[in-house]
Amino acid sequence: MVTDINGILSKCEAVQNRIGQMLSEKEHASEYKKNLLAAYTDIALEHHASICLLVNRKLYGSSFALVRPLFEIFYRAHWVCGCATGEQIQKICNNDNFKFPKMSDMVKSLDVIYASGDTFFSDIKDNSWSSLCSYTHTGLLSIGRRFTGNTISPNYRDGEILEVLNSINVIILLVARLFFLVTNQTSEVEEIEKILVELRQV
Repeated sequence: MVTDINGILSKCEAVQNRIGQMLSEKEHASEYKKNLLAAYTDIALEHHASICLLVNRKLYGSSFALVRPLFEIFYRAHWVCGCATGEQIQKICNNDNFKFPKMSDMVKSLDVIYASGDTFFSDIKDNSWSSLCSYTHTGLLSIGRRFTGNTISPNYRDGEILEVLNSINVIILLVARLFFLVTNQTSEVEEIEKILVELRQV
C-alpha cells in the first residue's frame, strides 16, 4: 500500500481515469441488471473522485462521510448480481422504496455466493461498517475529530486518511471488476485484477 497522502492521491487519480476510460470505451446492452450495475459503477466512481478531491482540500470530515455510500454500492452491486431475482432487480430500477436485506444478512449471503462460505464480505463489514456509519451520520468518531486540543479544528491523523484512500481504491476496483465480469469484458477484468495485485505490492 502507498504510505504517503500525495502518493496515494496520485494512485487514486490513475485508478479513476483508467476505470472511467474503460467504462466509456464501449456501449452496453440495455438490460435491467446491466444498466443498474453501470449506474452503480459510475456513481461509485464519482464518490471515489469526490472523496479524493475533498481530501486534497483537507475537508476530511466530508470526505470520510462519503466512504460509507461507496461501500454500500459495493455490497448492493454484488447482492444484485449474485442474490437478487429478476423481479427484485426490476423493482430496484422502478421503485425507490425497495427494501434491501439488512447489511448483516446481505454480507452473509454474499459470502455464500462469492466466497464459497469464507467470510470475505463479512470481514470487510466487521472491520469498517460501524466506523463508516459514525463518520457519515455525524457520530462520535466524526465529532471527536473536530477538535485539536481545546480549539475547534479538524484533527485527522495521516494514518486514518491513508487507510481511507487505500480502501476506496480497492473498493472501486472491485465494483468495476464486477461490472466487467457481468458484461463479459474479459480483458478489462484481467486489467482490474492486475491493478489490484499491484496495489497490494506497493
